[in-house]
Amino acid sequence: MGRSSTDRKISLTAAALTAALTAVLILIYQLHFVDDDVQRTTECTGFSSNRLTIGTGADISTGSYRRELIEEWNRTREPDAQLVEIAAVTDEERAEMVSRFQSGACPFDVLILDVAWIPEFARNGYIVELPRRRKSDVGRPTGPAPPAVLSAPMTDPEDLPVWDSARFVPQAHETGMVDGRYYAVPFAADVPLLYHRKSIEIPRTMDQLRHYARGGRFIGQLHDYEGGSVTIMDLLLGEGVRITDARGNVVLRADGNGEKLRKVLHAWSDTENKALSDDAFGYVEETSREEFANGFEGRNGVRFDYMRQWPYAYHRLAMDPRMYARGFDPRDTDHTGRDLFENLDFDVALMPGAGARGVRGGYNLAVSSHTPDPERAYELIDFLTSERSQRELFACGGYSPVLTSVYDDYRYLRAEARSCEHLNPRGRSDDPPKVGVEMLQRVAARTHEALEQSVRRPTSSFYAAFSKVLRTCTRLVLTRRLSPARLDLGRFGNALRQVQRGKVPEGGIDSGDYCRKR
Repeated sequence: MGRSSTDRKISLTAAALTAALTAVLILIYQLHFVDDDVQRTTECTGFSSNRLTIGTGADISTGSYRRELIEEWNRTREPDAQLVEIAAVTDEERAEMVSRFQSGACPFDVLILDVAWIPEFARNGYIVELPRRRKSDVGRPTGPAPPAVLSAPMTDPEDLPVWDSARFVPQAHETGMVDGRYYAVPFAADVPLLYHRKSIEIPRTMDQLRHYARGGRFIGQLHDYEGGSVTIMDLLLGEGVRITDARGNVVLRADGNGEKLRKVLHAWSDTENKALSDDAFGYVEETSREEFANGFEGRNGVRFDYMRQWPYAYHRLAMDPRMYARGFDPRDTDHTGRDLFENLDFDVALMPGAGARGVRGGYNLAVSSHTPDPERAYELIDFLTSERSQRELFACGGYSPVLTSVYDDYRYLRAEARSCEHLNPRGRSDDPPKVGVEMLQRVAARTHEALEQSVRRPTSSFYAAFSKVLRTCTRLVLTRRLSPARLDLGRFGNALRQVQRGKVPEGGIDSGDYCRKR
């Protein structure tokens, strides 16, 4: 007897075919739409005894600084490392990585993974559990080297965990854990912040944010992709709505969550006092950042007073002359870092709400199960997570640190807290304005505070499907294609539970049939 569509398992064959088709589509996308810098780095030539291959997504941070860090590794250590940028969007990056693991077409030694994908990659055997090991000489410097890579005290160097959890911000370290085992080392933390004009009220609640931003003056990332799912989760969390509990169980029917969900979606989709612009559902990270900046210049008659965005955008905006007070020229080289900071026309705050202030993002470093020599991969990860590397990634590239010590350096302006030009003058030639220590202190303090109040995304092997179902139903209401009253909480909740178990929801995952009352 045949199985019903609501009860059949996603077969490995179907998943492989889907992943392969996705990889083809992504390749076409890259050839036509991804910028030249990404196109030049997508070639994969397989394993080599003289090279470590790092698979990652496109770098949208300031100056693509992680590439400079890899080049520094290549100058001072061996073997050489090659950064392979796979796709410009995290969903596409994941799909192609999965496809390559399943087909064996393009192996990697090290992966830079969105923290949401760690459970899937660990449980499917794509990445290895990180072991306890003796520190070896593999990857040692071949020339003048920076300070010791492992900066944590070695109380027992003969039997030391590869990466001491005490060094890392706990919320970042947690994202590498799957089923009680450690699979991935934090590389760059991420948590949402509220960007705003300096001259306006800072909302403390989501109600206040909608009120202050009425007229469509709030912008976020609400396109149909993973970033859209996270933004929606942030908006819901800010009003106490929970989709899952700490164990990942769907709780739409518990504690009035379902009715609170309807109420919040109705408030954000309200056309009379709308806080979201008509174009809100087409923005991703870079387009929303650019539109926020355009509003300061008065371009296109658009003015956004508030923006939900990741910390990386602070650097990008601070280096944009449009983001300074009128009459102040930030390109004047006589200005001090304090002058620049005080004349910035925007600031950052925590996302509004009580309790959790947002959903944790970020990227972790993992070792491929296909690498022929994991010891070399471990040494590269040691280098990328050293205090020196983390300071440079933060000050020069805008990557949020993962080490507690680096946050403390900048929050308390210790001697180690320096701007990029003082950390690595050789590698930087950016025209002013530059990001000084006063700016770095502000964004470090806000990011650390937000991280402490953040929550982790559901840890499911089928998180991508879970995210898609969540995004499909909520966006139908937010875009006013489905009224809040017609949202079927029972069917919606069942669809979320089904995809968590690897099953296809009624009507197919893309249909949205499971969102509507019959």
